[in-house]
Amino acid sequence: MRFASSTFLAISAFSSALAAPLVAPRQASCSSLKFISARGTTEQPGLGGIIGEPLYNALRARIPDVTAYGVDYPSTPEYVISPQQGADDLEAHLAAQHVACPDQRFTISGYSKGAMVIHLSQLPQEIKDKVIAVTVFGDPYRLSSNEWPINSVSDVLAICHDGDPVCVKGANVDAHLTYGEDAEVAADFIAARY
Repeated sequence: MRFASSTFLAISAFSSALAAPLVAPRQASCSSLKFISARGTTEQPGLGGIIGEPLYNALRARIPDVTAYGVDYPSTPEYVISPQQGADDLEAHLAAQHVACPDQRFTISGYSKGAMVIHLSQLPQEIKDKVIAVTVFGDPYRLSSNEWPINSVSDVLAICHDGDPVCVKGANVDAHLTYGEDAEVAADFIAARY
């Protein structure tokens, strides 16, 4: 009888757990601000070492409740298919975050090819409304596109260094590799809109 009673208690506890309402993992993993970074060509997966990581660190010093996501796409030197793959990943991530964390706002950043990803992103209005800032560095589309996944261009910071061969057709390759020095300025820009 003792075996039957303990078996019954174990089954009851298990069925009670199954009957309990499922709670989505919302607020425990939801920051007030999500920093999304699209890295440049040949940078390792993640936020990107040239400006993504430095900007995230500068932003965390200003807004402690910020988390980050590195757009998942190939950073190979191919500029037609992979930027659209990055845009698709960015859109999917924002859509998922919008559902999981309805009060979360977003800031989107892209370096070089990552800026192309941002230009190609098409967001529904309810997600666009939550994007507080866009920051791009060494943008290859600087002279050809003003399409942004944000409501106001006044909330876009586009930095292009003098001589950068990618964004101003300059001849100084080093100019394209020094955007980390702009992390503090970009973090201030984002924090002012938070």
